[in-house]
Amino acid sequence: MSRYCYICLIIAFIQTLSFIRAQTTLTVTRENYYNIDRKRPSDSLINAQKVFLKGRVWGLPKSKDSYIPYSTVAVKGIRIFCQADSLGYYSLDITEIANISGMTFYCSYVGYHIKEITFKYKISKTIKLDFELTGRPACELPD
Repeated sequence: MSRYCYICLIIAFIQTLSFIRAQTTLTVTRENYYNIDRKRPSDSLINAQKVFLKGRVWGLPKSKDSYIPYSTVAVKGIRIFCQADSLGYYSLDITEIANISGMTFYCSYVGYHIKEITFKYKISKTIKLDFELTGRPACELPD
């Protein structure tokens, strides 16, 4: 092999060692002298508690059968949304944005006014929130 090939192999070997060194840390404990802890970025996501916004969408006047099926529940300004099921129940996963204060959630459905609710504080656990939508007139004719 030529001298150039040896130099390329040595450079590749050094880059591999530096990559492995960056991915592991060496800790010395009393139980075992050499304990290698591997850093995994997904550990924090696995151990994180899921935060949901759950509830039901109702039409007013609120009664046993006045739920609104297939309405949309979303976060204002962000593309996080879900659709209610056939009985008006929804479950919105907000784990990614739970530590942001001042989030506004809204619910909409055809023929109803949009309802917005703002949380001023950070959300740390699952919240139950029912939306109550009021109907709007189908058509307003001028006099």
